Amino acid sequence: MIKNSSKGSICREHFSEEQLIANDDGGCCQHFDDPFAAICGWVPPLFVNRGDAICSGFIGYFQNRENMKKMGMGGFERLASQECIIRNIFSTRKIEPAHLLASAKLNINSSDPLTNLNETTHFDNGDEDREVVIRQASKEEDFGDKRGMEAFAHERKSVFDAYGPSHITDIDWKNPDHRRCVMASLVQGVRIIERDRQNGRIGPQALAPPWYESFHFKLHEKIYDTKARCMFGAIYQHKSPASSSIPKYVIAFRGTLQKRKTVIRDWLIDIEVILNKLHKEKRFQQALLIIKKMVASAGAANVWLAGYSLGAAIALLAGKEMAKMNDQPHLLETYLFNPPFVSLSLERMKHQELKPWINMSRAFFRGTIAATKSAVVKLITDDDGGFDDPFAAISRWVPHLFVNKGDIICSGFIGYFQTREYMKQIGMGAFEKLASQESIIRNLCSTRKIEPAHLLASAELSINSSDPLTNLKSDHSLRQWWAPNLICEAKIYRYE
Repeated sequence: MIKNSSKGSICREHFSEEQLIANDDGGCCQHFDDPFAAICGWVPPLFVNRGDAICSGFIGYFQNRENMKKMGMGGFERLASQECIIRNIFSTRKIEPAHLLASAKLNINSSDPLTNLNETTHFDNGDEDREVVIRQASKEEDFGDKRGMEAFAHERKSVFDAYGPSHITDIDWKNPDHRRCVMASLVQGVRIIERDRQNGRIGPQALAPPWYESFHFKLHEKIYDTKARCMFGAIYQHKSPASSSIPKYVIAFRGTLQKRKTVIRDWLIDIEVILNKLHKEKRFQQALLIIKKMVASAGAANVWLAGYSLGAAIALLAGKEMAKMNDQPHLLETYLFNPPFVSLSLERMKHQELKPWINMSRAFFRGTIAATKSAVVKLITDDDGGFDDPFAAISRWVPHLFVNKGDIICSGFIGYFQTREYMKQIGMGAFEKLASQESIIRNLCSTRKIEPAHLLASAELSINSSDPLTNLKSDHSLRQWWAPNLICEAKIYRYE
């Protein structure tokens, strides 16, 4: 609960324009132009936190003035308030500091200390999204009556309106833009549910509900990483699916959460993705087991998958496993936002005209390695069974991929599909499929033949072609996918 500090919560001083200040030697007095005179009647409310390095200076500012006044040195302190060391270094002109205030109502957050500067200041700038901090309220003040709960509900709805896809009010599930925005919002909801848990925000204080309730979903189940004791996924259930185009269940997975309680575990799994060992991770195995159970109970047509970054890697690999099931393949509708592609991306290179040639060189290099290894294995084992096509089992599964050219984490998918298409046009499609199975990192780190996790036969690739974003953090952000002015270039690549 925020309350007024007992000391210096209201600091008011009124002075005349002509104030005589006695020098230390008690001698002559000088004429002092008081900057407080013009603004002394204005009393703005200030809300600050002791742990916030950006605004906490106001606490000392007013308390020092009060103490100096008690010591009989109020006039001297008012003179000192006009001085600013940084201004004196960089400017010769006399410009009063912008924070100079004569009066104010100072409100200091005296709740339990927050954990870091990001949470103490105006918003939590996580791996790509902003989360407004709602104040802690006492049960007697806010939870005891209906008006208090309505106030909290309005406040968290304001967070969604400010940062979420609030421009979508009437959802058309046949509109691909609407589906993209809703799926991205549900993935964001997983992240905020975990942040609510970490910060102890429950009931009306929780920030997550608008991210799924706005689209008529309810939280069906939370998916926890038992090893790290954190939530990495969620199962949403639509309240009233009226047609086959509306999913009954959506299983969503968050990306890496750069917070103290989760970051180490998430980073370790990120490394497993790079080393092509995600299939061994307990988090992935747990996710796959839950997906299988949901498909068995609700049917494949009623279960959709969604994920962002690390969560997209989990959803992609799980979707592939479901498509490759020998007894009954399940082709799940899947939305992957900024999925990791473990390869050097060429989308940011300066000379883009060289990109096709470099991609072709890579394909020939990997294809040569694959052909050589296949020939050696055939020579040793006398196996003439031909080429084992990894695309055959997953060729009918067409996940939706959303990538940004400036994002080095996922932009490799652009060259991956474009090179395949070009190699097919010049009559070398089979050679490219053979090359696609090879991974330089895999050959360096493993002796076993495990197909790259990013190996896809078909996909609908959507590229953010809006104005270029400013940096990698923006290019890899989830919020770009529900922006109202987003322009996407979509193309379907099918394996034949």
